[in-house]
Amino acid sequence: MVKVSIIVPVYNVEKYLGKCLESLTAQTLKDIEIICINDGSTDDSLTVLQNFAAKDKRIKLIDKENGGPGVARNLGIKTAKGEYIGFVDPDDWVREDMYENMYAQAKRLDSDIVICDYVRYEDWSGEIVPHCFFQRAVKYNTSEPVDVPSGENIDRETLLETLLISPCYSVNRIYRRAFLQQNKIVYSEHYCYEDCPFVLQSHLAAQRVSFADYAGYIYRLRQDSLVRGYAKKYMDFCEVVKLLEQIIAERNLSEKMALNLHYFRTMNMAWSYMQTTPEEKKSLLRQARKFLTAKEYVAMKKYLQIRLRDKLKKILGVFVSVKKKPRHKVVKVLGLSFKLKRRCGRLGAEQHYIRQVRENCKKYPKDTYLLFDCLHDENVEAIDAYCLFEEMRAQGIPAYYVVRKQTALYRRLEVENKLENIIALTFSSRTHPNEFMQKIKDVLLRTKCILTSFGENSGSVEMFFRRCPAWKYIFIQHGTIFMKESVLYNGYLFPKKFDKFLVCSDREESIWKKYGFTEDKLLKVGLPRWDLLKNLPQPQEKSILLMLTWRQLNAVSFDDSLYKKRLLSLLHNKKLQKYLKQHDINLYFAPHHALAGNSHINFDLSKEGNIQIIEGGKVSHYIRQCSAMMTDFSSVAFDFMFQHKPVVFYMLDRDDVALGEYDREDLQKFDYKQYILPDVFFDEEKAVERLIEYCENNFEIDENTQKIYDSFFYTKENIRRQLIEKLEQL
Repeated sequence: MVKVSIIVPVYNVEKYLGKCLESLTAQTLKDIEIICINDGSTDDSLTVLQNFAAKDKRIKLIDKENGGPGVARNLGIKTAKGEYIGFVDPDDWVREDMYENMYAQAKRLDSDIVICDYVRYEDWSGEIVPHCFFQRAVKYNTSEPVDVPSGENIDRETLLETLLISPCYSVNRIYRRAFLQQNKIVYSEHYCYEDCPFVLQSHLAAQRVSFADYAGYIYRLRQDSLVRGYAKKYMDFCEVVKLLEQIIAERNLSEKMALNLHYFRTMNMAWSYMQTTPEEKKSLLRQARKFLTAKEYVAMKKYLQIRLRDKLKKILGVFVSVKKKPRHKVVKVLGLSFKLKRRCGRLGAEQHYIRQVRENCKKYPKDTYLLFDCLHDENVEAIDAYCLFEEMRAQGIPAYYVVRKQTALYRRLEVENKLENIIALTFSSRTHPNEFMQKIKDVLLRTKCILTSFGENSGSVEMFFRRCPAWKYIFIQHGTIFMKESVLYNGYLFPKKFDKFLVCSDREESIWKKYGFTEDKLLKVGLPRWDLLKNLPQPQEKSILLMLTWRQLNAVSFDDSLYKKRLLSLLHNKKLQKYLKQHDINLYFAPHHALAGNSHINFDLSKEGNIQIIEGGKVSHYIRQCSAMMTDFSSVAFDFMFQHKPVVFYMLDRDDVALGEYDREDLQKFDYKQYILPDVFFDEEKAVERLIEYCENNFEIDENTQKIYDSFFYTKENIRRQLIEKLEQL
């Protein structure tokens, strides 16, 4: 039985099609069919399709004249035999377990539609932009976040509140085929924006719609598709809006849907404006003024920051100067001064609450600590600041911990009912300050120290904190910088950024001081999480943790990097596989959290029963349980040294041309550290041989190695208590 039919309309995408099809043929859900409709491509897309179809019988190829994506998708729906149907655009790709996860949830909840999250891949920069699918799904009239639960069917009211506000893409969904046929739901065949009516009609007709908080779809933003002639697209958009208005009127939906449609019209017109060329922008604004209501037109211009001030400045040129003041602006025109109220825009709510905090800060005693780990990435395991927070609470010290609702830590705390003094946020780089500051302003009034284990150099996170001199800002580290000096010499961390910086040893202290960090800036203790590793029993299972650091790459694509090539080579090393199998030793591979969604890799470990992939969010368990570690650069190595467990360093990409400038310098510096750290290798076979030696010797380390390991720690006793004592003295 075909569980999922995946429909791919193809038109002139030979450059991207291979990556898309590789991700589909590598799906862990094997009972699928991949229906590829070549929609009259004039490049070599058809050849690419034929080559893949020859290798995989699950690919069904349909070649037809060009009719548009709506026609192609409808043909795919008619051809499909799967229980569920999914859609993928040919220049995008998906994670290898996406359809297995979504299908499992569909069966468990008996859902007609399952939605998953997605990330955006910027083709020109190679960067991954997290999205948070329902984050923009707000009540349009109040701007309050809508709480959309993951792993369960969405109630009808929440579904109506989010329709047309959350992106109307069909590619990050699967649909029950019988449901689509029964309700005769098909794509519009003559318009752009063909997704919108399809998504609206299907969601309104569905009895059960569920959301999986899992970023399985990678949506490629192509530079060659950002600027397009808007004329046809604009006309199509107007027709699609009329169709949506008709659907809403026929079903007699609530006023909320009408508000959502206003939002849809406004934001999509703004998006069209951003896509057009400078020559077309003026014409599009004239058309938008006719199409949008007066309120929508003003909202669109406000969103795009098209202001009278900018027009004045352009007209009057040198005769106009703008001088910024804290609460207003002074505009001088031909010698005359005018005071204008300063526009806060998106940051208005955040500035309002910060102003309240500043005005009232002196009225409250400063006795509270505010802690967080990493707020910009939910894939990072939150442990450093959180374990310090636990110790503070155990000692009765007022402390609060900020956590993202998307993280595994929050889900665990929710299940264990340990949410006291937890500030939970649906947080991302685009979080509206209103949500954040409303929840945290009362805590900030009493806060004396803000502690983080990450540098948080993105302005979207940092802007919430560096606002009041009453707060001490403390950096307690997520991992030692001993092998990552670039965080210091490229300015990611600098003396003025924090009031205090935690360091772990004399060796590390000397590196900080080399880059201008004075004695009074340093807290000499150690990482709080090391307290959790003290006096652990010896692991019952003989096992190895493989954890490699992810580094920033330059313009050379990740798929062409030595990092990927040598990583796959190591995982399939025959000598290592044979030894692990013969001696029943497991190797657990934890891909770095920053690698999630960055590039599709088919690890293909189905035949290597003793090598398993684990989630990065669960690595702390394996730090305790594994007997040895192999890494290149990761600060997790010091967690193993702390426990007197061996670490083998395999520097697998020292000569990789894809490395960025700072990482190349870091590796060159580390080359000299082979005289300080034992077991540093640049050859795969030698690194594997050393790892096997440790296995043969029951993972024992010699006395000299033990002394070197111990030199990386000031202390191993009561680290958190010592740190808290130093903080209380500030």
